Amino acid sequence: MTLKPSKTALLVIDVQDTHLAGSGRSSPAGKELASHDGWAPFHDRMHHRVTLRTAARPTGFRMTGIKCVLTRMATRSRDGRERSLSQEMPG
Repeated sequence: MTLKPSKTALLVIDVQDTHLAGSGRSSPAGKELASHDGWAPFHDRMHHRVTLRTAARPTGFRMTGIKCVLTRMATRSRDGRERSLSQEMPG
């Protein structure tokens, strides 16, 4: 497949490190600690593969003339049903 830089864009949607920031072992105890340790491979993969590699992608794409668009989905409610004002407005 051949991509034309003038007609191609890299779109990165909602890749944030927020939920992984508290993944350190110091806060949980007891059963929570065992559960936390079970998630260690996931946190390690997210930190060292997904997040870092995704952060590096735009540089390479920009060097080839491909436009990069990075966006973050935000919410005003705990359950995520209400999106930020910019996402609620059409256009």
